[in-house]
Amino acid sequence: RQGTNLREIQSRSNTRIWFLDTNSVNQTKCKFFIRGTADDVQYAEILIHQTISMQPKLEKYVIKVPRAVESTLIGKNGERKRRLEVKSRCKLEVDRENSSSSGEEISIILKGTKDQIETGKKLVEEAIQQHLYIYNKVNRNGSEGPQP
Repeated sequence: RQGTNLREIQSRSNTRIWFLDTNSVNQTKCKFFIRGTADDVQYAEILIHQTISMQPKLEKYVIKVPRAVESTLIGKNGERKRRLEVKSRCKLEVDRENSSSSGEEISIILKGTKDQIETGKKLVEEAIQQHLYIYNKVNRNGSEGPQP
């Protein structure tokens, strides 16, 4: 986190390392620049490849949910979404482009490791259940509210 791996590699290899940041979210390759002696640069390159190979594999999972629960999942100013992301340690995105054409469902994309996605799915399901519970409770009292 926050460059600790890179600083560790620089320290162990006695090199200076920086990379070209193109700010591309979907970029799968990155250019590193390494300054030092030939042997130190080679050792730093080996350490970089080892570090990359030890990173957990990130996956993507799509959940279709009723459009009415979108505001429940996102929350005011995105606060609920951020809490779900912190708790599950996975990224949640609302994919409006690939949602159902009838407009009744939206796609929620979860990105992270397998365990993070499993936790995220459980938290999203809990949020949906809370929404439905509140909706049903309000409707039993004769009040009108958002549909599930």
